[in-house]
Amino acid sequence: MLSKAIGCTIVESLILTFLGVWDEPVDRGDMKFSSQPSFAEIKQKLLDIFSVPAYMARENGVHMDELAEHLKVQVVKVKESLATLEEEGTVYPTIDNYHYKYFGE
Repeated sequence: MLSKAIGCTIVESLILTFLGVWDEPVDRGDMKFSSQPSFAEIKQKLLDIFSVPAYMARENGVHMDELAEHLKVQVVKVKESLATLEEEGTVYPTIDNYHYKYFGE
């Protein structure tokens, strides 16, 4: 099951599915991506993920690889979006430059 493979619980994957952040991937060779969202859509979906209580409770934040897997986009797109969100003061890096947390409640 994909949720176990990327380290989230079934409940977390259901919440992400409900929020529209986790959908069925389209097989494109060795990479699986759903239709590629715009930069603004990626930023909003990242905020949706960060606002899930299970992710907010993670002391070390969420790794950008995990975020990319949830969104079915390339890590570089997540990294660019996180950099913008960090500049806006919405998220911050925690234990390294790969784990991020939301400044929200």
